[in-house]
Order: sequence, then C-alpha cells, then structure tokens
Amino acid sequence: MTTRIASRFTAKNTFIAYGLAALTLTGCNLETGDTAMPQPESTHQAHHLGVKATLYFHTSIENKWVYQQLYELAEQKLLANFTAQTWETQPAVILDIDETVLDNSRYEIENIALGRTYTLETWKEWTARAAAPALPGALAFCQLADSLGVKVIYLSNREVDETDATQQNLEQLGFPQAANLLLKFDSSDKTARRASVQENHPVILYLGDNFRDFSEDFSKRNQQFGADVLEALADSMRTYFVLFPNPMYGEWEKPVAPALDSPDRIVDFLDN
Repeated sequence: MTTRIASRFTAKNTFIAYGLAALTLTGCNLETGDTAMPQPESTHQAHHLGVKATLYFHTSIENKWVYQQLYELAEQKLLANFTAQTWETQPAVILDIDETVLDNSRYEIENIALGRTYTLETWKEWTARAAAPALPGALAFCQLADSLGVKVIYLSNREVDETDATQQNLEQLGFPQAANLLLKFDSSDKTARRASVQENHPVILYLGDNFRDFSEDFSKRNQQFGADVLEALADSMRTYFVLFPNPMYGEWEKPVAPALDSPDRIVDFLDN
C-alpha cells in the first residue's frame, strides 16, 4: 500500500497530498485556518504531536541548511584529525545511516497520511525500495573521506536482512565504500560493532543523530535527560563527534514518553 502511494503522484502532488493529510491529522480547518490540539484521550497523541516535527524535517530550508553546515563542520574536523599525525594504519570514520546520511522523512509522512505509526514491517517495506535521498552535505563528506584514503563505515541499527537494499540505496546515490555496512544482528547497542572497527582502524570521527552513535552511556537517560553523561564526555565529543538534528524520533523520546499522553501531562512534566 505504501508503494502505491509513493508512485501514484508526481513529487509535487505527493507533497500536497501529504501536507493536507498532515493538516487534517492536526485538526486544521482548511477553510478558516484554525487549528485544534489533538484530544488528550487519543491513543495516537504522540503520533499527532510529531506531525509538525516531520514536516519541519522534510520541507524546511532551515533543516536542510543545518545539515549542510554540520557536514561542513564535519569536514573541518575530519581534516584536522586526519592531518594531526602520520597514520601507521588506515584511519576510519563511522557514520550512522538514518537521519544522518539518508533522509527517511518520506516514510514518516506516509505514516501520517495513512494514519499509522511506525512498525518494523512497514519500515522494512520502505527500506526495501532503496529510495531514501541523501541528506545535504552527506555525500560530499563521504567522498572527501574516501579521497583521503579514510575507511568509511556505515553503522546502523537497520537489521542485517536490510543489507542489500541499504547498500543499493547508498550506491545509487554515489556514496563510496557502500559495502562497509555494520547493521544490527541482535542488539541495538553499537559498542561491539564500533570496537570491531577500532581493532584495525583508529576512528577519527563519528557522526550520528543520536548520542548513542558516540557512546552507549547515553542510553542511561535520567531526570537530567543525559546531561550528566554529556558533561562527562563533552571534551572528547568536541573533537570526535558531530551530532545531527532529529526531532522525529530518537533516544531523547524515552524519558519524556510518559508525558506525551496529554497536554496537561506535558505541562506538569516540564514544571517538575
């Protein structure tokens, strides 16, 4: 069903159709422009609240420019770290894939249009299309790393049965070393997979949309939302990590998820 939606319209008409669907889901009156908050009793409250975040990510030039700027920063860090010494073994960079290299907001928009939330089944239907576009700056960064002789590793919590489609998606966009995939076999913890790279290659830069793309310590989100872990690792991260924005989903959701049942709970949560 999602495949038919993607192919039925031109790009322009698809955007219009999805935009209208999103406005409907957020309670917008198309005649008056008035909007209404989704009702607290809705079982899809968090889903509805995510509509604006998804449209921002997918459509805003602000988001596109943020990615471009961050990849330019990543290039600066790559060059600084690469030229800091003479390497006896090939250095590497490790990039997350989703919402770091590839833009999957079209999948999120299809979910909005169809009134559904994420499931592994529909996600794999999406990745099987190998249709995700590159995020601004991602290709140029990877090409620069490749030109320097740096090993480019794409480390993702996509599952191993998504390998072929993921490699195809990267290759058809021109990403170098697209076969260097480390996908999830049994655990979403990326520590062991990072270590497998570190055994043979000094990693000179990590890139991701989640702090867990740098350290699993960030899975421990307490009442400070992980601020204590950030403070402890900040010096290292300034040199070896670039973080990209993802307001659609991520580790940041976990400590706030109980507050998303209703607007009243959100206010109470933020006041505490």
